[in-house]
Amino acid sequence: MSDHVFCRSMLREVMQDVRKHVSAIDRKKSWTAKIGSRGTIEFNGPNGFYHHGSSCCKWFARYNGWCSYLGYLGVDGYTLHI
Repeated sequence: MSDHVFCRSMLREVMQDVRKHVSAIDRKKSWTAKIGSRGTIEFNGPNGFYHHGSSCCKWFARYNGWCSYLGYLGVDGYTLHI
């Protein structure tokens, strides 16, 4: 299994919880961007939420961003990564 397939499957799993706690409008407002050439990414989520870190691909960046956002909301099983 390639890394991207694995990362997409992880994102698919977390999106089940995102759909329960985040409106469709807010989900559409979120975006990711790559910063520099060392795999650093930023995730810009709903209501001005911002997360940055390293990632192998855009799918993993979104996964990390949504997990961090769910942690910020206090959803059980998720941790806010700072």
